Amino acid sequence: MERQDRNTWPSDGNFIKIDWPLLRLKDFLREFKADHLYYYVVDTVKYNEKPDKLIYNKGSAPNFQGGIITLCTCKHYMRATGNFSENTWVAGLTSMDVGRKWGIENNLLFYLGKVSYSFPSYADVIDYLTKENPKIIDAKNACLNKRGDLYIPRLSTTDFYDPEQYECPCIDHVHKNVWHEDIKKYENRNGQKKYPNYLLFNKEYSFAWNKKALYLNRGSIFNGNKKAAITSGSKHVGLQEFLNALTES
Repeated sequence: MERQDRNTWPSDGNFIKIDWPLLRLKDFLREFKADHLYYYVVDTVKYNEKPDKLIYNKGSAPNFQGGIITLCTCKHYMRATGNFSENTWVAGLTSMDVGRKWGIENNLLFYLGKVSYSFPSYADVIDYLTKENPKIIDAKNACLNKRGDLYIPRLSTTDFYDPEQYECPCIDHVHKNVWHEDIKKYENRNGQKKYPNYLLFNKEYSFAWNKKALYLNRGSIFNGNKKAAITSGSKHVGLQEFLNALTES
């Protein structure tokens, strides 16, 4: 599955569970009764009809490189304001356009993961991965990979929230013109400035779909009379609510 034109998982050393059927997924996650979830539309997910129906990510996040999921370069508002405790999950859906090309008038489920760690800076992510598996840093390094989601602080860095103290990403990086925004504080609707959390997902509870279609029933209503349909931003619901609103084609 390794492709230079896509952000994907490696052929070997991949911990992400791929293309699980819905019943197996629900059964595997049935114990997480009280967990909550944020879901959103991944705008960089595309569709390829030939040779096989396939959905894939052209952007840098969610990042599957190195065989684990990280979310470090998009959804700044969600990551800055969300509650990413140990019982938090994140799901990314395709756009309606991708669903239509597949033949389904809905958002397809692209990835799902349980947050294992929520780091305050790139330096903290790198420190953790240095101890866990340095090869993952190389796979996600934005200086080496045009879709990498880890920006590298210089050895002399004293302020890990100052983009000027980071190595520049490679010249063809997908965020080459906006990468500074991935490091700076994010100003929310109330004018408060917060730093986004940098998310690393649990190896055992990370899933992605690229050849199998699970989709959100947009007409579903969640607790609090919250509509399931989404086009932008993010929504916050119970994990089991979300799973029950999915259908398999």
